[in-house]
Amino acid sequence: TKTIERSDIGVLEKDFVAIVVGGRLDYEVNIEFIENVLCPIAENGVKIVFMGRFDSYSEIIKKYPIMEQYSVFVGWQSDVLAVNAVCDIYLNPRRYGGGTSVIEAMVKGVPPVTLSYGDVALGAGEEFCVRDYQEMVSRVLQMKDDETYYHYLSEKALKRADVMLDGESAFWKVFKKIESLEEFQ
Repeated sequence: TKTIERSDIGVLEKDFVAIVVGGRLDYEVNIEFIENVLCPIAENGVKIVFMGRFDSYSEIIKKYPIMEQYSVFVGWQSDVLAVNAVCDIYLNPRRYGGGTSVIEAMVKGVPPVTLSYGDVALGAGEEFCVRDYQEMVSRVLQMKDDETYYHYLSEKALKRADVMLDGESAFWKVFKKIESLEEFQ
């Protein structure tokens, strides 16, 4: 319902911005994700925005100085869509959950990058899934460096969001698939 500027969340207009969203970021943003994804993309100039609950953020930026320089933590936000609108990509660590947040990102044309695992992968669809963290870094950097490729994936994200929000088709099929997963029994 509101519009924000990048400067409102501590990023510059020129930055290429990845958003990581979650209510359990203390567990989901683990050493493997930090060292194999976040640090490498930060070293290549990608700014990272963390949104949600992340009590250990200050400890992480002390341990990883590159994260202090290339990340911000915005906490809980009353208008998630407004924050997504000023980000370039949605980045997902290996986790369960996040199925709603990926749709919120795609509604704003923010392409996700996720492993082929969990709720986000189901919501995002195969085109936005990668095999491993190494491929995740490659995909992020390709989108950062290739504007045509980025815009192609942004349009795909918008189309996927339309399909996922159509209550008569895909969304309910995915919801039923999630419900049947072993982890939810």
